[in-house]
Amino acid sequence: MLAILSIKGTLFSVILILSAMPAAVNAVILAEEYDAAPKLVSRCILWTTLASFIVLPAMIGFL
Repeated sequence: MLAILSIKGTLFSVILILSAMPAAVNAVILAEEYDAAPKLVSRCILWTTLASFIVLPAMIGFL
């Protein structure tokens, strides 16, 4: 997608790494506040954090 948008250089690297980052913990706080499936949001954060141990080094190695 970044290549289609003609994004290159440092901006390409930054966007690629940020897209591989785990979900934000703030989402759990908002989900609890508005009663919008906080358990599901917590599981998403758990799994994206665990996946980031594999995905982030792979993305950095790709650069």
